[in-house]
Order: sequence, then structure tokens, then C-alpha cells
Amino acid sequence: MPRMNVLNTVEREAFDLPPVLNSLQRKQYFDFPSKLRRFAAGLRNPAHRLGFLLGAGYFKAVKVLLAKRLPPAAYRVCGAAA
Repeated sequence: MPRMNVLNTVEREAFDLPPVLNSLQRKQYFDFPSKLRRFAAGLRNPAHRLGFLLGAGYFKAVKVLLAKRLPPAAYRVCGAAA
């Protein structure tokens, strides 16, 4: 069965990119509960910790797992939270 194309290429790219958050939204979405922070602390590799927390924060914001690589600016958003 062929795949249905609901979004065109431009719309698909926009859907896969993380949202641009202002400082208030960053504080809201990247404020993690202690249980989630403890789980992230249990990850051995710091890059995995950061990736996990970034994924959790952006999922909290848009309720979608972002499929593409995050831009470098996204890592600065969560740097203090890791």
C-alpha cells in the first residue's frame, strides 16, 4: 500500500523542527520533576543525559517526538537543566 502524503515537503520540515521558545516557555517546559532528573542522572553518558532531557522538554512542549536532529541552539536551552 503506498504511503499517503498529507503534508508537503515544506510542511513536513516545519513539523519536524523544534518550536522556538521564549524564556518563560523554556522555564516551563524544561523544569523537570525530581523523578525524571534522577532517571536522567542514571544515564552514564552525558550526551545521552542531555538528549533525554531535551527530548522530554520538547515532548512536553509539542506532544510530538522530534524525529530530526536538534539544532545546536536547542542544546543551549537545556544545558543548565542537565
